[in-house]
Amino acid sequence: MNLDLSEENNLLVSMVEKLLTGAGGVDRLRNLEPGTVDRTLYAHLAQMGILTMRSLPPDQGGSPLFDVMLAMEQVGRHVPRLPLAETIVAASLLGRSHADGAATWVERIGAGEAVVTLALHDLAAKTEQFVAFGGACDAVVFRRGDGVYLRQGPLAPVKADHADQALGRLTETGETEIELARGEPAVALFSAAIEEWKLLVSAALWGISAAMLEMASRHANERLQFDRPIGSFQAIAHPLADRAVDNEAARLLGWWTAWLLGEGSDEAAAAISMTFAWSAKTADATARRALHTFGGYGLSLEHNAQVYFRHAKALPLLLGDPNEEMIRVADRMWRGASTALPDGGPCPLSFGMDQETIDITAETRAILEPLMTPELQATLPDSYDGHVPAIAQALGRAGLLFADWPTEWGGRGTAATAMLAALRVWDELGYPGHAQSVTNMVGHIVREFATDEVRQLVVPRLAAGEALCCMGYSEPGSGSDIFGCQTKSRWDEAGQCWIINGQKMWTTGANLADYVLLLTRSEPGSTKHRGLTLFLIPMSAEGIEVHPIHTVMDERTNATFYTDVRVDDRWRIGPAHNGIKVMTWALTLEQLGAFGAGDRRALPALLEWAAQPGQNGQPRIESKDVRRRLGLFELQAQAGVLLADRATWHALSHPEAGRTGYGPMSKLFYSEMVQQVLADLMDMTAPDCLPNGEGKLAILERLYRQSQVATVYAGSSEIQRSQIAEVFLGLPRSR
Repeated sequence: MNLDLSEENNLLVSMVEKLLTGAGGVDRLRNLEPGTVDRTLYAHLAQMGILTMRSLPPDQGGSPLFDVMLAMEQVGRHVPRLPLAETIVAASLLGRSHADGAATWVERIGAGEAVVTLALHDLAAKTEQFVAFGGACDAVVFRRGDGVYLRQGPLAPVKADHADQALGRLTETGETEIELARGEPAVALFSAAIEEWKLLVSAALWGISAAMLEMASRHANERLQFDRPIGSFQAIAHPLADRAVDNEAARLLGWWTAWLLGEGSDEAAAAISMTFAWSAKTADATARRALHTFGGYGLSLEHNAQVYFRHAKALPLLLGDPNEEMIRVADRMWRGASTALPDGGPCPLSFGMDQETIDITAETRAILEPLMTPELQATLPDSYDGHVPAIAQALGRAGLLFADWPTEWGGRGTAATAMLAALRVWDELGYPGHAQSVTNMVGHIVREFATDEVRQLVVPRLAAGEALCCMGYSEPGSGSDIFGCQTKSRWDEAGQCWIINGQKMWTTGANLADYVLLLTRSEPGSTKHRGLTLFLIPMSAEGIEVHPIHTVMDERTNATFYTDVRVDDRWRIGPAHNGIKVMTWALTLEQLGAFGAGDRRALPALLEWAAQPGQNGQPRIESKDVRRRLGLFELQAQAGVLLADRATWHALSHPEAGRTGYGPMSKLFYSEMVQQVLADLMDMTAPDCLPNGEGKLAILERLYRQSQVATVYAGSSEIQRSQIAEVFLGLPRSR
């Protein structure tokens, strides 16, 4: 995996950004006459070569599609009054035409002399359509039936439109036309051009969203209310954090799509539809939220926010309802629909697995598949209680229980991304990773901060699958506020030991664990992060009681009580009274990492349900509504995978970066989206989804109940939003 832009990519981004900023940005647009094209800026972009980047195929000197997407994101940040996505795609069609005059038009575009735009619909099917900047263009490229044509403009102008795109009406009657291509190759070429247009517009939408988030965040830092910046209020910060996560998901979907096209993958067609649909939805929601942040000022025509607001909504709508792309996702993935795709060319990114990851996942599968019998899968709880010692030990013997641990501590020394991929094999085969996840976190802390004696005693047992851990952080009165800890520890000089008294809540796995990582307050009178000490305590120690708490998720957690528990000092983790050092390290590790992502376990059951006849006697998947919902399920699963992969990869590849917000983004997106999408899928399959434990849709009902905890564990969604707002958006502390 590699998600770093190349030096050439960064240079391109810098050049486009510098040109557009120097030209005046959005202020320039607001000063132009309505219904016009900014031909001066158009000429400058032409001189830079932006307009004809795709006029040749990549293998003949044209630019890779990914490069053009990077440029278009900068275009979105400045929203110039130009049909850039349309012109770039039209130049591509003209450059691939052998018709007389086509090359001349490419030359005129490249010289900045001719504004050529693109009609998105087959004129034979849609005999009158709006065309971006058609009312002020020199020519329009369009399709009619099995032919692709160029018609000189301008077209009949629309008096005014939502984003002042100088819309024109394309009809059957018009000026003299040039036939650029005809037949099946022409139709395929034009279809691929429309798919390319979707990606370019998507990139512009990420830029619009990013610009609006930056503007809103600056305003929220500067605007005071009740003597505080309004960005310190969760009501302001948290919705902006949600939109930032969605925009990162949109960008990653687009980057993944560009990589798929470069790889020639069959997945690219569905990926384009995912990218376009999610980018359109996100830009609209982000623009509305950002505009709201400005209050009444953002509504003023003198304010740039309203310009972005208009463009965020308008850009994708010329193609029609963006939600139709969700239907295309389902059609392209599960119904055999196909379309011609653009030649993406090489992409510097990689979302693929390296050989190490391929090997680790294959070995993990080879161990798990024979052990995960149908009988075991049918009865295994999807919780900490689903831990099977024999399976954990089989993985441990191969160094695969914690493959990213160093070899000297029982792992394989692999990259964290390889371990993440292996855990997805666990999910696929139905083996729960709850015990592994908790024990892995505690193991990292023990290796880093425990005494050498405890490390040598405990870590090999963990790596071998012979011991488990639980975490004693939360308390009845503090919940996610771990620094509200009231469990007391005091040093007994006479007995040369620590004596611990207190209670912990939600100690999941305490009934099975061999050790608990326990947070205590060791300095009387201390508050918050001061005076804390951590211990790793054997659960067999006298004075520990474990009481079950059964949950709606069919998952047992526990309340644990500690009464005069005596602990030798060797079990202390990190410095006495300064446990904040350990907790900061542990929380940073937790926030840098990725959480559950891309849960597709219900998909086979859903597709089987959709293949069955509905009330009208037709297979349910014939319904557009069913396909739209299934498409959204797949989109959100894939976006979750990409956010989790990015968080893990970035923490591994850029350890110097510190807190980036990528880990909280992964956690927040997964936990919030999994709740929403599972609720929607239960609605769709009602009432067939209601039986608990009966039929294949029982997995959907079970996952829906289990998803409720995702917004609470490892830091609630509110905590994740605060982290994103502070670290990623630069807003004040909101807690």
